[in-house]
Amino acid sequence: MSIHRGQLIIDEPELAMQFNSAVTKVQFVGSQYLAAISEDSQAHLMDVNTGKVKKFPKGGHEGSVRNFAVDPLSELIATIGCDGTLIISSIKDESILAKLQKVAKPT
Repeated sequence: MSIHRGQLIIDEPELAMQFNSAVTKVQFVGSQYLAAISEDSQAHLMDVNTGKVKKFPKGGHEGSVRNFAVDPLSELIATIGCDGTLIISSIKDESILAKLQKVAKPT
């Protein structure tokens, strides 16, 4: 695995994810997916068997993704952005299932 100018390449040249900024986290998810985030507004999830890349959440965050997590069954992905929003999406159909925004403190 190597990272060159915003591109993550995994063993085979045809398996790659393209980013517009520096990659900040890469994680294997089970035996099927490789997930990565950069300072972009979406997390990238690549099926290592097909090379297909999905981006989460649809529409992205209003800023960079700070972290992500995938459930043990690889059905859901949660992303949290610097916009203070946690978004839970379905990996299968890429739909947004929940969106939780930071609650302002009472004054």
